[in-house]
Amino acid sequence: MAEKKTDEYVNILALDVEQSAANTLTFEEIQIGLNIFDKVGIVVNRLEFLINTTMVNEMTVAADKILAALCTSNNITGLSIKNTEVVDMMQIHRFDLGAAATGTLVDQPFIRDFSSFPGGGILIPPKPLYFAVDSSGLANAGTVTCKISFVLKTLASDQYLELIETRRAFG
Repeated sequence: MAEKKTDEYVNILALDVEQSAANTLTFEEIQIGLNIFDKVGIVVNRLEFLINTTMVNEMTVAADKILAALCTSNNITGLSIKNTEVVDMMQIHRFDLGAAATGTLVDQPFIRDFSSFPGGGILIPPKPLYFAVDSSGLANAGTVTCKISFVLKTLASDQYLELIETRRAFG
């Protein structure tokens, strides 16, 4: 069988993750038409997170927060960068500085650029793959639009097994 070539151009996928309820960790599976038997990895070049304006406005007191992440599992109970199933994440907090009428502009989307990493990004398995959203202190469920830029990379069997082992918690 001829060896597959790594993508020459970047693939871009975006989807909305709408919380099932306020302050509830919610996952949305990313479907890219590959399975775990294809021995193909995804090299993530860039992630973008755009928080719905209504959700940002829900942050009314100090310590309210919104989290969004790219994950390789939906079997986790919280988003933490220390979790091997969390590829990368962003978190925004509300901090009150002075008078209650003080405001600031929120510059969005929140961009996570990995293109300068060796290999052009972070190598992850193609399936399962999820965007996740969580929050704390909000009155209503919110929506975050998540966008991923990536290329596909064919791997040898031993490379693929090593990749799977790095992103799964066994035992």
